[in-house]
Amino acid sequence: MIIVRLSLAAIGSLALLCTLAPAARAQNTTQTAQTQDQQTVQTQDQQTTDLSEVVVTAERRPEKLQDVPTSATVLSGDDLVQDGIVNITDVQEAAPNVAINQYNRSTLINIRGVGISQSNPDGVPGVAFYEDGVLIPHELFINSSLYDINSIEILRGPQGTLTGQSSTGGAVYVTTPQPQYGEYSGNFNQTVGNYDWSQSTGDANLGFSDNAALRVGAIRDVRDSFTENIGPSGKDPGNVNLNSFRANLALRSSNQRVWGNLEYQYYVSDTGGILVKNRNDLVTSNPFIVEENANTYINLTGFLTKGELHVRVTDGMELRAITSYQSNNDHDREDGDGTDTAPPEPLECQFVLVPACSNVGRVGGSDAHWEDIISEVDLFSTGTGPLQWIGGAFYLNEVNPLWTGRDNYNVVNLITSDSTVLDKVRTTSTSTFGQLSYRFFGPFEAFAGGRVNWDHEADNRLVITGAPPSWLGIGTPAESTAFTGKTGLKYHQSEDTMYYVTASKGYKAGGPNLFANTPNFKPEHNFVYETGVKTLLDQRQLRLNGDVFYQDYRDIQFTSELNGFPITQNAADGKSYGLELEATGRASDFEYGAGVGYLRSWFAANTELVNPVSEASQPVERGATLPFSPKVTANATMAYNLRVGKLIITPRLTWSHEDEQLATPYPSLATIIPSRDIVDANVTFESGIWRVQPFVTNLANRTYIMAQVQNGSNNLGGIVYGPPRQYGVRFSVDLAP
Repeated sequence: MIIVRLSLAAIGSLALLCTLAPAARAQNTTQTAQTQDQQTVQTQDQQTTDLSEVVVTAERRPEKLQDVPTSATVLSGDDLVQDGIVNITDVQEAAPNVAINQYNRSTLINIRGVGISQSNPDGVPGVAFYEDGVLIPHELFINSSLYDINSIEILRGPQGTLTGQSSTGGAVYVTTPQPQYGEYSGNFNQTVGNYDWSQSTGDANLGFSDNAALRVGAIRDVRDSFTENIGPSGKDPGNVNLNSFRANLALRSSNQRVWGNLEYQYYVSDTGGILVKNRNDLVTSNPFIVEENANTYINLTGFLTKGELHVRVTDGMELRAITSYQSNNDHDREDGDGTDTAPPEPLECQFVLVPACSNVGRVGGSDAHWEDIISEVDLFSTGTGPLQWIGGAFYLNEVNPLWTGRDNYNVVNLITSDSTVLDKVRTTSTSTFGQLSYRFFGPFEAFAGGRVNWDHEADNRLVITGAPPSWLGIGTPAESTAFTGKTGLKYHQSEDTMYYVTASKGYKAGGPNLFANTPNFKPEHNFVYETGVKTLLDQRQLRLNGDVFYQDYRDIQFTSELNGFPITQNAADGKSYGLELEATGRASDFEYGAGVGYLRSWFAANTELVNPVSEASQPVERGATLPFSPKVTANATMAYNLRVGKLIITPRLTWSHEDEQLATPYPSLATIIPSRDIVDANVTFESGIWRVQPFVTNLANRTYIMAQVQNGSNNLGGIVYGPPRQYGVRFSVDLAP
């Protein structure tokens, strides 16, 4: 707990750190290539009507969004504040054809209906998540990073060249502001709202010299649950209690040909457990009242260390090497039945299924640990010549010991597990990749890239309750090899307009299932064909980006539950087509933006899968809709800057829509996530170094289902409702502008 106290103290220390800086800023130094690589979004200049230039770094070098042949949404740190985006789940409200669902401890991201359906210790997501150039391999640990953010890049479609496996659906790149040399600055933000919400964030940049700088950031986020627990446990399921801090030290040589970063991040999230409404609640139908008697909690902790080195080998070539070590832990206990009335399981349920066994009380839990070593080396061209290239190699080594238990004969504490799994998963992933692009005949540019992936996963089953002894020991390892990549052609009609056509392939490795008599699941592949246009119109005051695509989604990995434990199967192939269209504009003091996505997806053949509701094998007919594929997603925002002397008053209204989607291929009351429309509003008062922003989210106080939780190894599933109306005020101040 010493580190936890340090994270709390870090926030309070940021103001002191900034007051140590000189009153006047140090003379600005020339921005280095290292800073340019990391700086992904430039701030809009309110004194001009031109849109700011958006830069993305997902292809290892800084490129204009308008020149990247990929459908992408980029949100700056200021966009996140203005749009009220406080966690990764909220990103779907600003990005077309993106569906994000919170299942228990996991955040499941699906892009164009491709990603992940349910967590499995032997599986990986289909949307790769990167933070400051480092892959975060698992969906449990991607929701604690949205503080001191520079930008979020949402890349649709397979990113099979530079991102590699785990990107059949796309990738999300989160970047944080990098330390600035020779500059002292800082910022403090405080949010207060209903449900006793208090979020404090702060950052400080200490530019000690022209060759050394340190940036630190921290967050403390505390909020009561939206739901009242009237059960006897006294727990607060669904509350927020997060503490995290990050430190990034940047160093460079005096000739600025060698530079690098050392980064450390720590977080702890300690809450009262999972907020899930029992579908068969016999006490109340109120979606925001639950009854739980179990001693529930979820404790997620972890840290990440990263070292990054850049060497300018020649004036036209740069070397980048990055290595990280990640350690993450999950400790949780949950009320498996979601009631305080269900009795413990009768003894006869061990031997024969009787009616009394269908709705019994239980307590479940898990303890898991992940250790990851991840490295990447890139060598790439720099400059503006017609030929650009990049080559590199990637390596991941992970060890994941896991314990899960369920006590069917107690309803308050997990005393003795009578359904135990003790398992250790070892994973290695290695790949090499390269990409070339060449501009010819003036406006034409051709590019091609490929990646060779080798993946190995072994499952050491130490204990499986009720299993024959032959089920124990190391199962049959899963070996996967695949070639992925992307090729295409760009046509630069002008400096402001670019057309493109691409063909890309993504891949997600196969793996073993927990039970040895269940066959390993095969890799899945996604082939996507896309054409689009990116243009600036109306004297560069309107950015308009659009695309259409077709997906051929093969050997879909579908995860469900069998006998209370996760199982992954390969479903029949899927097909889909659709489009995305995004517009951002400004006219004097009026700002606006809109996005729309259309997606039509279906199973291309009859298949048979385990239905996670019935836990029985059931057919899925050809033409059935793929899970997490809302047909229409849309968003819009508008704001107007009113200038009163030095004060700028900006009212802002945002709206988002998401069509109905399915949590599984089997439509039912337990799997349908109905359509929803959400409206948020805020007013920003800004003058000089300070900003005050009263806000309201879910203005109409709509009650909507955010996720449908299926039966799990330790719970009976249920409904996760979206946040009700929240209101409050955000305050921020630049401590050393």
